[in-house]
Amino acid sequence: MPRFILGLTLLFWGWQTGLWIFAIPFALVVEAAPWWPSRWDFGDDDFKNIFNFCIMLFLIVGVYFFITSRNLETGYLFIRLQPIFFLLLLTTQLYSNRDRISILVFFPFLSGEQPAAVGVPFPSTGNLSTSAEADLALDLRYGYFGLCLIAASAANTPGYGFYLGMVALVMGMLWPGRSRRRGGGYWLLLMVLAATLGFGGSLAVNRIHRAFEQQVINWISDYYRQDADPYQRDTAIGELGNLKQSNAIAFRVSAADRARVPKLLREATYNRYQSPLWVATEADFATVQPGNTSSGDPGSDISSSKISSSEISSNPPESTGSGQWLLDPSVDPVTLAQSPNRLTIAGNLREGKGLLKLPPGPVLLDPLQVKTVERNPYGTVRVEGSGGSLVYGVVFDPRRNDDAAPSEADLGLPPGERDVLEAVVAQLHLTEQQSQDVPDLLTQYFQQNFQYSLDLKATQGNLTPLSSFLLETRSGHCEYFATATTLLLRAAGIPSRYAIGFSVHEFSPLEQQFLVRTRHAHAWSLAYINGAWQTLDTTPGEWIEAENRVAPPWAFVGDWLSFAGFRWGLLWGQLKQINVRDYWWVLMIPLVVILLRQLDFQKQVQRLAVNPKATIAPPPDDWPGLDSELYTIEQVLAQADLARKPSETLGHWIDRLQSLPDASPHLQSLQPILDLHNRYRFDPQGLNTADRQRLRHLSTTWLQRWHQGTPV
Repeated sequence: MPRFILGLTLLFWGWQTGLWIFAIPFALVVEAAPWWPSRWDFGDDDFKNIFNFCIMLFLIVGVYFFITSRNLETGYLFIRLQPIFFLLLLTTQLYSNRDRISILVFFPFLSGEQPAAVGVPFPSTGNLSTSAEADLALDLRYGYFGLCLIAASAANTPGYGFYLGMVALVMGMLWPGRSRRRGGGYWLLLMVLAATLGFGGSLAVNRIHRAFEQQVINWISDYYRQDADPYQRDTAIGELGNLKQSNAIAFRVSAADRARVPKLLREATYNRYQSPLWVATEADFATVQPGNTSSGDPGSDISSSKISSSEISSNPPESTGSGQWLLDPSVDPVTLAQSPNRLTIAGNLREGKGLLKLPPGPVLLDPLQVKTVERNPYGTVRVEGSGGSLVYGVVFDPRRNDDAAPSEADLGLPPGERDVLEAVVAQLHLTEQQSQDVPDLLTQYFQQNFQYSLDLKATQGNLTPLSSFLLETRSGHCEYFATATTLLLRAAGIPSRYAIGFSVHEFSPLEQQFLVRTRHAHAWSLAYINGAWQTLDTTPGEWIEAENRVAPPWAFVGDWLSFAGFRWGLLWGQLKQINVRDYWWVLMIPLVVILLRQLDFQKQVQRLAVNPKATIAPPPDDWPGLDSELYTIEQVLAQADLARKPSETLGHWIDRLQSLPDASPHLQSLQPILDLHNRYRFDPQGLNTADRQRLRHLSTTWLQRWHQGTPV
C-alpha cells in the first residue's frame, strides 16, 4: 500500500463525518508505524482475541443504538463509526512483525487445523504449500481503507467533495500497481476519464434511486392503503405540492359485453362539506339478507347464469347462504337472471372488511362469498369476510336508484364558501334555468374555463382553497371539481351529494378485461333532478391523459406480475375446492416410480461392481512453475535486504537490482535464469526436459557461488 494513503483516508473520513477528534489521532497512529523502532510478535491467539474484542464492541454499540433510538439517522451514524471499532485490529498488524494475517484466524471453521500467520507476500518460495497458505492471507490495511470510504459515504455530505476525495484516494491506492508499459500521464488520463464517466453514472444512479424510492413508497402505501371511510372523506383540497398517484392495479372489471361496463364505479357517498372533509350524516348501515337458491325457490335460476367458475373467488364460502345477496328484495329474481347488465369485479378484501365498488343501480350481488353485507341510505355497501382476494358478480339496472331521498343536508352550504358560490351561480344565471338544464351548463362552464392539474397551488389572499379555485387558479384535480359542482348545485337550489369511486376506462388486451388502478380513483357529484339521482362529472376529460403521463415507463413489468398473481390466485382457489381423496392415485405415481427403481437389480449389481479401493488421479496443477528455483533465489536475496516489492514483477525487480550502484556481479547473471523461469511459468508449451534441467543447474550453481562469494 502506498505510504500515507491510509492516513489521508482517515482524515477524509473525519472531514466527511465531522469526527476529527478520532480521525487525526488515528491517522497519526497509523502513519507512525513504519518509523516505530520495534515490532511485537503477536501470535494467532492474540489476533483472534483482539478480533473478538472488536466484534463485541461493534455488537454492544449496535444493540445500544437499536434499543435507544430506532430510526434511519441512527443507522447511518452507526455506519460512520465503523473505523473506530476496528482500529485496534489494524494497529495490531501494523506494529507486529507480520504484514499479512491468515484468514483462518478469523474463520477457523475453514480448516480443521489452527494456521500460522503469514508474513511474506505471495509468492514467497517455490514451496506449493506455503503459496497455498499465502492465498488465505489478508492485509488488513486494504479492508480498513474500504471501511473508511464506506463510513465516509454514510455522512451524505452535500456537494461533490465526497466523490472527488474518493476518486483521489482510489487513484493514489492504484498508482503503484499501474502498468509500466505506458507512461504515468496515459494512466492518469484514463483514470480521469473513468472518474468522469463514473460521475455521470452516479447522477443516473441517483435518479434511478429516487425513482425506485418513490416506487417503494407507492408499493408500501398500496399495501397499507385503507378502503374509503363510509362516514367521512378527507380530500386534498388546500394542500400544496404535487399530488402523487400510484400505478398499482386496485381491481379488475370484466363483462360479457364490454359496451355495458359503466364508466364510473361508486364506492361511497357523502352529503355535508366541512373543508377539507366530506361527511356522511345519518349513515347507519342496515344488514342485507342473503338470498336462497334451494330447490323450488324462483331465485335458483340465477345460479345457473352466474359468472364462470374460473372467475369465482378463491375464498371458500363463508356466508350462511349461497353467495347471493338481493339489494332490492322487491325485484323478481327470475327477471334478474335474464339481465345483460352483469359485471365481475376482482379485487382484494383488506383485513376482512371493505367497501364494494358498484355500478349505478346495483340490485343483486351473485356470487359474493362473504359473511355479512350491509348498506347505508346513500348506497354505500360494506362487507365482512376473510382477507385476501375477493371476486364478486353484480347485476345492475342503470335506470334504478335506491339512494335515500334528499334531506336538508343535501342543500347545505358551508358559510365560508357561500358568497363565492352565490356569485358564480348569479354569473351563470343558474337559478333562472330549468333544473334539467343546470348539469349541462355547469359541465360547459368547467370544461371551457378550467383545467385539470395535479399541482396543488397556494391560495391567494384570504380566500379559501375552494374559492381560490373558482375565482383565481381555475386549476385542480377531481376533488376540486366534484366539490365545487356539488356546492354550486346546492346554491342553485338542487339537492346534491359528493360521490367517490373509480373510473373504468383502461382495457387490457392481454387480460381481456378492464384494469382499474389506484390513480384511477375519482370523485363526482350526484344531482337530484326530476325525482331521481343523476351522475354529474364535470372534471375535464384530459384528466385521464394527465394521469397516464404519471405512469412510469416500466409499469408493464408490474402489470405482468400482477396478472400472473391474479391468475395464480384463481387457480389456487380452484385447487382448494378439489377433494384430494378423489385423486389419491396421482399421489401414488412417485411412490411407484421409487419402488421400480429399488427393484432394478441390474443397476444395483453394477454399483457393487465398482472397486471401492480405486483411487482418483489428482487434478493437474492449474499453476505450473510454482516449483521454480528462482523463488528460492528470491528468498535468499530477501534475506540480504534485496527483497522484491509487492507491486514489482520479477523482471522489474531484477532490473532494479542490477541498476544499483553497488550491485553484486552475481546479479548480472540472473537474466538467463529469469528467461527460463518465465518460459516455465507462463509459456503454454512449458520447458522440455533439457531446459528444465538447465534451469535447475543454473539456479543451483548461482546459489552455490552466492553463498561462497565466488565471482561469476
